[in-house]
Amino acid sequence: MNADATDLVNRLTVESIPGTQVRSVLKLWGFAGVGMVDDPLLPKVEFLQHS
Repeated sequence: MNADATDLVNRLTVESIPGTQVRSVLKLWGFAGVGMVDDPLLPKVEFLQHS
C-alpha cells in the first residue's frame, strides 16, 4: 500500500486474521469494512462493507 496508494496509507492497515474473527474485529475497531488482497505483487484489492 505504501508504494501504490500513498494517499490512502493513513486510512488503511494490513492485518491477517481468520475469517471467524472478521466481524468482531470490525466491531472492536469501529471499521466499516475490509479489503481483501487478491495478489500482493499486483495490487488488486476488493473492498467489502459490513452493513
